[in-house]
Amino acid sequence: MYAEVALLTRNAVIQGSANSEDIQYGARVIAVRDREDEYVAYEGKMQLSHARLYKCGQGSFTGRGAIAVRDLGQLVTAPAPSHYVRKSVVDWAYAEGIDVQGSRGLEISDSVVFRSVGTSFRTSAGGAKILRCLAMWTVFSDTHGDRNYPQSTKLEAGFHVTGGDNTVRDCVAAGSERIGFRVDPSTCPTQAALDAAILAGDESLAYPIANNVAHSVGHGVWVNDIGLPQCGAVGFYRIYAAWEYGLFSWADHTVVFGPLIISDAKVAVHSNVYRPSGLSHRIGDKRSILRDTLIVGATDELPCDTPRPAKTWLWSWGGRQPDFGRTGIMLSSFSSSGMAALGMHPPHEIVSYPTVLGLAQFSGVTFAKFAPDACDFKNQAVMSNPLSPDSSHPHRFERIAWVDVAAASRFSFFKPSSGWINEADCVDMDCDGPKHLLLTDLDGTLTGTHAGASVFSVAEYYSPNARGAIVPITILTKQNGTRFTERQISVGRGIARMFSGGGGGGGGG
Repeated sequence: MYAEVALLTRNAVIQGSANSEDIQYGARVIAVRDREDEYVAYEGKMQLSHARLYKCGQGSFTGRGAIAVRDLGQLVTAPAPSHYVRKSVVDWAYAEGIDVQGSRGLEISDSVVFRSVGTSFRTSAGGAKILRCLAMWTVFSDTHGDRNYPQSTKLEAGFHVTGGDNTVRDCVAAGSERIGFRVDPSTCPTQAALDAAILAGDESLAYPIANNVAHSVGHGVWVNDIGLPQCGAVGFYRIYAAWEYGLFSWADHTVVFGPLIISDAKVAVHSNVYRPSGLSHRIGDKRSILRDTLIVGATDELPCDTPRPAKTWLWSWGGRQPDFGRTGIMLSSFSSSGMAALGMHPPHEIVSYPTVLGLAQFSGVTFAKFAPDACDFKNQAVMSNPLSPDSSHPHRFERIAWVDVAAASRFSFFKPSSGWINEADCVDMDCDGPKHLLLTDLDGTLTGTHAGASVFSVAEYYSPNARGAIVPITILTKQNGTRFTERQISVGRGIARMFSGGGGGGGGG
């Protein structure tokens, strides 16, 4: 753990009026394209450096940032950037700190936003470079002052960077009431780019978004879904002291996460992937991959009785969601559609049918310091999703390491819920996702047994008499119209466990 230190004073100061604090209304710096005469080409540059904006921005429900860059289009970036904010400070903003829209290619470097109401650094047009910046104390606008809307679904962040082709390096988000980094994934680097970076001694050089830190936040990193054609990469983050998720992702493409270091998060990593729809019978080879990551459950700096943040969000763990203690990985789901409306559903709730294919892979992951604590929490390294009622796709593990992890805290799987019985879906049966969890240990490091071992669900939860377990007629019908018996096509209902010595048995779990 460490503290952030920033120099807030500058020789050039832009300051709000004496009563700015009372009315939450201060000065602003605005760069905007002149739209009065569309037929006249105006040329200019927005270059701000070594300046301090104090008590700036204009607080309202629509928020007006202290520094606003609007509709400048594609900016000149080579050989040197034509527009930039360098070595400047936004100190005590009543709205967003630095807000860039409709302007592609702006550079923001070596700058600080201290206490913004709403997002500290926001760019939405892409091509931005945000280098060595600090966002400290990002206040959630809908619970600030006399506003009290904890049910608000805004996802304000220390750094909210969208639009694609962005560079965000060596930045720190410290003390965000909602999210540290809300970012687009980068396109997965080519093997040639990785080889060149490794040869140079720094693999992170292959990633335009890298070497960033989020701590003392609600969520550490929230990955935007931008529909990359094939593969997105999210890596080289250090995240700690996150009350909600360390890293959370919903994407419609394969995502590779890592390297990462995450500690003291309620849920360190949860990644879901969606599409194509299962009802379409189309197949998409999409994966969630976590590699080369250290996940620490609980350190001495944040014991189990650490008070909840004063202002939590709608779906906070320990609030409207149960508190399961600390969790390393919440298993992934592969569903037909993406995240449901946050106003009605928690972000990890699965509300659509599963996809036909999907695979979660974990390689080179170290779990440390997961054990039952004095607050009666189990603190599990691997946990199933309590709100994923349908089928679970395979999860494969290799090169897993355990450091100070109690045997009872390695895995935690939830039972099927009778509340999932739905005449429109599972008829009189409970939806059977939790009965079919399959974690495959490729090299013996997950279970400590031998390569090829698997962690199955528990058979005792299978109850055909209580839940119906109807077998579709078409499964038991031959091509000539006669019937199979169940024993002719299976060894029994539920999960079939086959052993090398012969024999097998039906068992659900």
